[in-house]
Amino acid sequence: MTDAERTRCLRRLRFPRELEAAFQQDYFQRVLPSFRVGLGLMALVTVGQAVGFYLQAGPNAPLLAVALGRPIPLLATFGLTFWPRFWRYWQQYFVALLAVGLPLALSFVGPSLSSGGFGDEPAARLGYLAMLTLYGMVMLSGLLRLQFAWTVAYQGMLVGYSLAAALTHVPLPPQRVVAAYGFIILPALLMVTLAAYSYERLQRSAFLSNHLLEIERARSEAILRNTLPDPIVDRLKASAGVIADDHVEVTVLFADIAEFTPWSADKPAREVLELLNRVFSRFDRLVETHGLEKIKTVGDCYMVVAGAPEPRADHVEAAARLALAMQAEAQELSDGHGVPLRFRIGIHTGPLIAGVIGEKRLLYDVWGDTVNTASRLESSGVPGTIQVSARVAEKIEAGFVLRSRGEVEIKGKGLIRTYFLEGVRSA
Repeated sequence: MTDAERTRCLRRLRFPRELEAAFQQDYFQRVLPSFRVGLGLMALVTVGQAVGFYLQAGPNAPLLAVALGRPIPLLATFGLTFWPRFWRYWQQYFVALLAVGLPLALSFVGPSLSSGGFGDEPAARLGYLAMLTLYGMVMLSGLLRLQFAWTVAYQGMLVGYSLAAALTHVPLPPQRVVAAYGFIILPALLMVTLAAYSYERLQRSAFLSNHLLEIERARSEAILRNTLPDPIVDRLKASAGVIADDHVEVTVLFADIAEFTPWSADKPAREVLELLNRVFSRFDRLVETHGLEKIKTVGDCYMVVAGAPEPRADHVEAAARLALAMQAEAQELSDGHGVPLRFRIGIHTGPLIAGVIGEKRLLYDVWGDTVNTASRLESSGVPGTIQVSARVAEKIEAGFVLRSRGEVEIKGKGLIRTYFLEGVRSA
């Protein structure tokens, strides 16, 4: 949202549809405590007024009916606040309640005004009615915090009904009644209306700032979670300490495009990058599907671990299934795009150290002899095959098809026995 759009939304007191619904729900939840307190206070005040009316006017049946009846809708509304969907309708409900309740109340109060039930002097009756009007304006605005549009609606009805009652039932010249309302009620009406507008705009500004902040926070966290494993992100957020873990047994997979360097030497940079992005994006989806962890890419080399940072019992089998899926994906890309993609894949399992390095460009990485051996198994492999160590073969031979390659010279290791992983053993 641009600054101009933000200003326009705040000035009009209206957001786009989905954001407006979120604001209305958030606003209701924030005003709900004072809303409930206001309802309770108004119920208590109306009971107190009933007692006062009785002491002042005696057993005036119509007046007491109004005084004693007012707490009932207030208490009913208090109960409605516990309805989960009430946030959608609470302001409309109050205006409708006022539209029904005001004429009903005035039909009972009117005769008392005409007969002097509030005092012998007409001016006293007018003053009492004006006081009740101010009470209603302040009580509803200050405690219920209706939004600007609904505040204007209920204030207009309240003042309109009150003025009509004064003109009808108070025996004073109409000019004097109107002048009294203009002197007493009109300034209060303007102040309450302005306060409602300012308050809602302030609430909308605070909500929008928090909303945009949450969007940026979610975007930053999404970037962080695309860079680091979720468990590592959670640990970084919980503590600023160094993250370094010893894993007793983890499976490491390396995949590299055979003869990629000669192929890419005479190709435009864009074509090379588009190919790598297409291949590794598909590999990323496979890694996520199999529940493993991509560590990094270096050039055309792709590295994955199974069993870290979160341990899993089937890490060797999971890495084997991923390797076969990557091999099939590479073949599909080769057939579909006419680009020879023959991967060498190497897999080894064993202990290693894992942790986060760096301060600005954080990197989750793994170290140890297991990593080196997996890398050498890949580099000494045959294009288009998956070469695994004897240790891996021993753990997966019951469920996968393996073919012995014999002993292979591995840099830094000497001769070690390796196997080709060729598929899943059928049931």
